Amino acid sequence: MKKKKDEDFKQAKFEVINKLTSDQSRYIALACEKGASSWLSALPLEQYGFALNKQEFVDAIALRYNFAIPGRSETCVCGEINTQDHSLI
Repeated sequence: MKKKKDEDFKQAKFEVINKLTSDQSRYIALACEKGASSWLSALPLEQYGFALNKQEFVDAIALRYNFAIPGRSETCVCGEINTQDHSLI
């Protein structure tokens, strides 16, 4: 019974991913990798840099799921369009 459920889930996931754009499917694939969400359950230890303030957490979630980052300017100081990829470079 469990094996059938797992197969049905994998098939449904495959069908959904096939309907996404290549960028969207890339984000989903990265989010599904083993350990990709471990930062969400890590202890917020400042000595290791694991403590995020509210804004850093919101920005991290936005980057993870390719959502718009609230308050980000449209143009970078270098003059380029300020995409999320450009912001990380």
